[in-house]
Amino acid sequence: MSTEGTTEITEITSWIEDDHLGNRSNVSAPEGCITLQLRAFEFIPWDNPDNLMSYRTEKLFDVIVAAGFLYVLFLVSAPTNIISMIAFYKQGIKERINLCLFAQSFADLVYMTFNFLLYADRLYFEIKNGSRRVVMAEIMLNNYLVGLYGFSWASGFMAMIIASERCFCVVSPFRSQRILRTRTMAVIIVAAFVILVGGFFVVGVRWSIACLFNPLTQATSYEVYPREWYIQHKELVDYLDGFYGLILPCIYVLVVTVTTVVTVVKITNITSWREKTSSANASTREIALTRMLIGTSILFLVCSVSHVVTRIMILFVPDFSIGGRYSNTFNFMSSVNELFTYINSSVNFFIYYSMGSKYKETVRRMFGRSSETKSIPDVTQSINISKTEA
Repeated sequence: MSTEGTTEITEITSWIEDDHLGNRSNVSAPEGCITLQLRAFEFIPWDNPDNLMSYRTEKLFDVIVAAGFLYVLFLVSAPTNIISMIAFYKQGIKERINLCLFAQSFADLVYMTFNFLLYADRLYFEIKNGSRRVVMAEIMLNNYLVGLYGFSWASGFMAMIIASERCFCVVSPFRSQRILRTRTMAVIIVAAFVILVGGFFVVGVRWSIACLFNPLTQATSYEVYPREWYIQHKELVDYLDGFYGLILPCIYVLVVTVTTVVTVVKITNITSWREKTSSANASTREIALTRMLIGTSILFLVCSVSHVVTRIMILFVPDFSIGGRYSNTFNFMSSVNELFTYINSSVNFFIYYSMGSKYKETVRRMFGRSSETKSIPDVTQSINISKTEA
């Protein structure tokens, strides 16, 4: 289920007539379905001939993402995020960076588990009758559990905090040790999680899901539509949706980009200075950290840019929405954004393991194996530049 451009979701209500309003259609809808009321000149958004993409193509890609990639990535994400949480806990969450990475792994685990449960039966219904029906999604929506999607924003917040923490440690190592205490960081993380996840529960209440019946084509589909509560509180929810959909991603991308560039420049200068003073071995940590930072930052930025672009397009192309003429293209881009989010929540483990020597050693010990090489310092620890570098 996409969260993109939901402010336009009310457009669909003009095509929906619920049973309690009186069903005026002469064609009997399947049991439990709502009949779409169409005038002769109207089109259901996904059947609009002006769509740049056909409904069939969009649906196929959605199935591939929700009933294919998601299942595979969940099987990767669940165990690797659990392993990461245990590893960072063993390394000591009294270290700020370990605490941050632990929190990010937790957010990714909850987010991926939520999405897996949301679409757990999607493939079954697709094979059974070719419909988009997902009983688990109905359960989640009807019980107001969509707010768990907010852990995606919590994970993005942690990516921003991690990039900022490392940058601060490189630029001003002694001040960072004095100001950014672990207890302070813990308070910030808990407060952010409560606000971001709690706020999205308010946004998530807007959605409901129903079987829609088109009397003209005799076809049924399962689509998301707004609750009466959203219509009554539209202004408040739309503000929150805009905050989550555009403002937060832009802040995350901007901060991660700036802090990454500053950190890379600073580390490059430190490495160059050490090489000139014949201290090449001492620069191993900085080189390894730079590689790891570039890897995690590029991963986050690549996985975030498409979402920001999609939200900006919504501002300038009103019909690029769930109820507009280009709804199929919009839904396709929403699926692309979901896929990138799944990837971002699933592959950090491999970056940590390949570039974090102490993390790798900890994981190997967890499984009864010990690395023979211990020459490379831990790159998942906060940078502590020595006095000679200050």
